[in-house]
Amino acid sequence: ANRISRKKFSIYCRRSNIPTAKAGGITPLFDKKFFNSLKSFEIESNLKICRDPDDDKFINCAIDAKAIYIVSGDNDLLTIKNFAGIEIVTAREFYDKYLNQNSD
Repeated sequence: ANRISRKKFSIYCRRSNIPTAKAGGITPLFDKKFFNSLKSFEIESNLKICRDPDDDKFINCAIDAKAIYIVSGDNDLLTIKNFAGIEIVTAREFYDKYLNQNSD
């Protein structure tokens, strides 16, 4: 089953629901410069780390992308906390640690 099609995610899948700067939202994170900086790559890692095997793909993707964070609300990922130097945090933790420090 395609999990992104679940009802709880539907509000995030419509562009009209991305918060605007005018409303105090985070639109600057979703600007053209951000999207133009995205890169694609092949996932080669195939580690089995998570207690939920469906979540291993996120760890493998982060490893191959050389990510420093995985931002998730998934408890199976969050219980890992850190793997191979990749910090696994909630959106609030990411905001507090990374985004909020830039607003001073």
